[in-house]
Amino acid sequence: MNAIMKPGLCKTALHVLAGFAIWLGCQLLSGVSSLFSQPVVSIVVSSGIQIVFTYWFLFLYCKKILHISMADCRIKLSLASPAWWACAILLPVLVSLWFVVFVPGEFSFNRLNSAQLLQRVVTAVLATCITASITEEMVFRGFVMRIIEARGGRVCAILIPSVAFAAFHLIGISPGFSGFVQLMVAGTSVGIMFSLICYQSGSVCPGIVVHGIWNLVMLGGIVDIGTSHSGTSILNYTIATDSRLLTGGAFGIEASLPALVGYWCVIAFLLLRQSKALRKGEGASALPQ
Repeated sequence: MNAIMKPGLCKTALHVLAGFAIWLGCQLLSGVSSLFSQPVVSIVVSSGIQIVFTYWFLFLYCKKILHISMADCRIKLSLASPAWWACAILLPVLVSLWFVVFVPGEFSFNRLNSAQLLQRVVTAVLATCITASITEEMVFRGFVMRIIEARGGRVCAILIPSVAFAAFHLIGISPGFSGFVQLMVAGTSVGIMFSLICYQSGSVCPGIVVHGIWNLVMLGGIVDIGTSHSGTSILNYTIATDSRLLTGGAFGIEASLPALVGYWCVIAFLLLRQSKALRKGEGASALPQ
């Protein structure tokens, strides 16, 4: 990995803002997909625009402005090991099962027609799972984390993008003060988890796998767990509780206490894994400094 000259604070901030601008700008650009009347076609076009243009603009910025490669930002193809796949599957499945087993609720199916069912599955897989995970990991755990690492070291590079990641998820909701705190804690925690995965694997790809499968299971709408019935999901589990710690408040169960425990179990596993590797004299470069 090529070194980035340690930038000044202002330049660091500008580079980080450029990364966020690329991410948000490509989302806005994908709005042209609304010109297509067929919902599935619109979803495919929107996802393609976001992924292709986010990568392309990051590539140009790295090459022309920073004079580094995408690989220097850990944006490179790398197959996820079985351990990352296990983490990706177990985390959302166990959190979901916790709600089903321990929180009273009611299952219900929505009778979707074939067009609605196709739209739901395509949205879940392509938009929620693939597109969101690829673009967010490239920007937050790839580009932004590398920029901040050059200025403030790896601890700052883990924490600052994670806080920003949480803050961006506040857009469009009004959670109140307690909900704000809950969302920031949960969002920062999951950001730390993805950052550690990126550092230990040396690539954004395993984080994309973990992030994508989490989104698919928890947000895809194939199975919806929440306090109210969703008319667009295939299967609903409507929980009968008003506890903010269980419902996650305005953001949903991603910000709930069971989800938070899941994030920190993975974080603890990653730190323990790193500690064992260091004692064996392996993987020192992945340790946050």
